Amino acid sequence: MTPRLRIAAVLLLLTPVPAAAFGEPPLPATEISKPVSLKDAANRGLVTLTSKGNFGGDGVAVDLKWKPVPGPTRVTLRIDFTVKTPGTAKAGVDRAVKRGVAEMNRLARRGGAPQVRFDVQYTVSGRGAKQPPGYHQIDIVKNDDFRSFVEGEKPVNGVEGNTGTWSSSDLFNPTVFAHEALHLAGLPDRYDDYYFEPGTGRRVLVPDRGLNTRKEIDDWARGHVPPLRTGGRLESSPMAGAGCDIMGNPFAACRRLTPKDLRDFAGQAGVRLEAPAGDLLANKAGDQQNLAVGEPLNLFAARNGTARADGLVVYCANLTRAIPVRGVELDVLGPASSLPGPGGAQLQAVLERIAALPRREGGTGEREGGQLAVWAVTDPSTPVSGAPAEILAAVGIPATGGAGLPPVVNPNAGTPGTAALNPDGTLVPAPPEVPAPPAARIALERVSISRTVLRAGRVTRVELGLQVTGGGPRVVLRVERRAGARWRTVGAFPPRVIGSGEVVLGLSIPRLRAGDYRVRVTGPFAARTVAFSVR
Repeated sequence: MTPRLRIAAVLLLLTPVPAAAFGEPPLPATEISKPVSLKDAANRGLVTLTSKGNFGGDGVAVDLKWKPVPGPTRVTLRIDFTVKTPGTAKAGVDRAVKRGVAEMNRLARRGGAPQVRFDVQYTVSGRGAKQPPGYHQIDIVKNDDFRSFVEGEKPVNGVEGNTGTWSSSDLFNPTVFAHEALHLAGLPDRYDDYYFEPGTGRRVLVPDRGLNTRKEIDDWARGHVPPLRTGGRLESSPMAGAGCDIMGNPFAACRRLTPKDLRDFAGQAGVRLEAPAGDLLANKAGDQQNLAVGEPLNLFAARNGTARADGLVVYCANLTRAIPVRGVELDVLGPASSLPGPGGAQLQAVLERIAALPRREGGTGEREGGQLAVWAVTDPSTPVSGAPAEILAAVGIPATGGAGLPPVVNPNAGTPGTAALNPDGTLVPAPPEVPAPPAARIALERVSISRTVLRAGRVTRVELGLQVTGGGPRVVLRVERRAGARWRTVGAFPPRVIGSGEVVLGLSIPRLRAGDYRVRVTGPFAARTVAFSVR
């Protein structure tokens, strides 16, 4: 397995992959966030909704900004599992993911504060499928001797996902699933590998994290200086203090997520806006249409950041009013079903039914018959037929129309900005501000190098392993040579931004003369070094 306060009750979150809304930017492959509803976001000043002047379709622009919000931190992993036969494998993957997520949440319950919940959204694709935006991609192989791994160069809360290969036996082992999935969440291994040489019993530390097959292990033994006998076994030993850490000793009875890792998750949390179908938006201009959300939208803003979705799909809610003028801001009333009388519940059901229909080809997110079906409920003056009538019939409303809606009074009409309204025509009181959790502290836990003895006068390819927690830093790597009691820089690699977890960087070490050397890693953390010699 290689790369990557008090706890409240943790819920099992296991969700299918939601369809992206029209105009919705891809969500992060690893999303660390606090979820917030559209109405709550409006109430807390996180969101601004602006009319685009459209008659239905993607008629509202959504601007989201991060602010601290209460509640648990949610870590959502989006994974595309690739297999040889996706059709027959899907049911097994479903069971494996469900059990793995349950284990991750159990480990979080054991870990302490703060409250963290895990969710995995996934697809199952054929081997060789293109990696989709906003997804990690894990290839599943049927080889029980294979050591599963994740390549973790991409930062959390970014659209680009990581890749890796897991054995099918590890996929179906909830403990190993949790360990490997937590690499995707930005956590590194916290154990050392040792090679036991056959015939001698000698134990040798293995700094190379990429030994996953019998051939790779034997090739490493032959290339060791001095060479080792092949055929030996690898065993892992947890680092000091990691005996009960799932990343150091996955099979310990006391395994858990550490309190520091849970605090780091909370410190990296952005906000996730969840705008469901059925919410009503109140226009600030009394002669213009109110709008009804016709398709769910999910939008993520990183900590201290902003995000924009140029396309919340809506339908006009008032037949006799003017089309909303471009640039007019909107307030949030909340679910249509919260309105008094039967018409609100009818409109909620119609909007949810519309959202379940396929999008109109070449359109802007609207569904065939959707607008007329909405008007048949809100202004039941004209009977409908065809597609609108089918929508009504699907939720038990006759083609002659629904019960209508009570008038919506907007007490915020003269005030700029998006606010939250009560159904009775009053403003929702502003909630108290909540303090932001401490930002995650980026730490470089360990540096390793795949070869500790190099040949003089040769260009040598090595792998540098970095174990990072708390975020994706910008790092600088320098090669230094011992000069007496001091170290002198002899070369540097270009700065680069890396992800969290177990990051493996391939480096070409130029021709060096014999001596003692080290690679020094600097960044927003205490510098670390790893030594090698040239002979």
